[in-house]
Amino acid sequence: MTLAVLPALPAGAAPTDHESETATISQGAVEKNHAGYSGTGFVNFDNVAGSYVEYTVNAAQAGTQTLTFRYANGTTIDRPVSLTVNGTAAGTLSFPGTGAWTTWKTVTKDVALAAGANKIRTTATTANGGPNADKLTVSGVVDTEAPTPPKNLAAKDIKARSATFTWEAATDNVGVVRYDVMRGGNVLKTVEGNTLTTTVDNLQPNTAYDISVGAFDAAGNPSQQSNVVQFTTPPSGDTTPPTAPGNLRSTSVTANSVSLAWNASTDNSGTIAGYDVYQGTAKVATTPSLEATVTGLTANTSYTFTVKARDLDGNTSAASTALTAKTSGAAGGGIPEYDKDITKVDLAWSVDFLPDGTALATERDRFEILRITPSGEKTTLGKVPGAVGTSGEGGLLGIAISPDYATDHAIYLYHTASGDNRIVKMTYENGKLSSASTPVLTGIAKNRYHNGGRLRFGPDGKLYA
Repeated sequence: MTLAVLPALPAGAAPTDHESETATISQGAVEKNHAGYSGTGFVNFDNVAGSYVEYTVNAAQAGTQTLTFRYANGTTIDRPVSLTVNGTAAGTLSFPGTGAWTTWKTVTKDVALAAGANKIRTTATTANGGPNADKLTVSGVVDTEAPTPPKNLAAKDIKARSATFTWEAATDNVGVVRYDVMRGGNVLKTVEGNTLTTTVDNLQPNTAYDISVGAFDAAGNPSQQSNVVQFTTPPSGDTTPPTAPGNLRSTSVTANSVSLAWNASTDNSGTIAGYDVYQGTAKVATTPSLEATVTGLTANTSYTFTVKARDLDGNTSAASTALTAKTSGAAGGGIPEYDKDITKVDLAWSVDFLPDGTALATERDRFEILRITPSGEKTTLGKVPGAVGTSGEGGLLGIAISPDYATDHAIYLYHTASGDNRIVKMTYENGKLSSASTPVLTGIAKNRYHNGGRLRFGPDGKLYA
């Protein structure tokens, strides 16, 4: 089995060249008498301590950058320079002999630059002066270190449409540039990295919320989420119902179903919470959309339907104009239709099928593998060791049956672990699930939400994640 991994590639800043002959020079001269230089020449330091070349480097954002100095030194004597960034000492760089004045080599140093203009100065430390300086190349170092999670998120002043949140700052190796206030995986508001409190004013009344905050650095690395605060906004006090849904119509009928559609209602609050479909006086469907299909009907029979709208405060509109639709005669082929529920599980995330037609399904939050027969018999085979939840969208996720299951009895699983997401292999043989798992791929980044995890074998025999 070969695993095909589709990686996310981090982006670094494009390198920028700064020719020494255009820099600020003290006790040195621009020359071009040795071949191999770039630009229009190079800087020959005077043979005195204190001679220097100072470059002005603009950085789009604060962060660590790599400085690469191209130089030549035709002597056997090292010509060291002290390095300062914006007046702050950043160490001493060694420039040993290169064998000839026409032989050019490089020396590199990682430094922290501020956003905007930076002064980078190289100053000779001995009476021999510095090397022949050709150019400075500045390139971004890809920052892969995520901020720490914000702590102690709290909510206060909770109103029907707003709430104020406070939290403690996250930390980062370079710096936090923004915080996202999130409901589940959806961003409600974004604030700058120096902001630790904000009021979100796009909430809905009489609605349950679970809110967390995530931090981001300049490279886009996200932190793990903060703690979650849960609350329900109070009703707004609105007693005005929505308008009645308009233009109720039938979009299709079968022998045992009628599909309906209608025009949207309006409400003084601006939001419709949902629609209820009635068959006579019985409520038969609830939906947030503008359509619904009523099933379980009798062939060749007339049914009368109405629809009502609800707002977030529970106010219900008047009923739409009634619609009568008649189901068709007995079904005889045509478009396949939903038949029945085979079985029900708590939170099934993925399913794959064994050669005998039985299904293996994963339960995300229970970390269990289920065996389900075509007749609906459900058996719990066991838990996947090491699987953990994230109070969000992590846990036991994808499953894929080996294409060679008849001989290797292998099943592959994607799950969240204590420190990562990972793909593991287990076996299911003679009705028994192995008690241990074998790691196939570890170190996949995890978070509270969006852990992915779909697994499937391709026609090339590779396992795709």
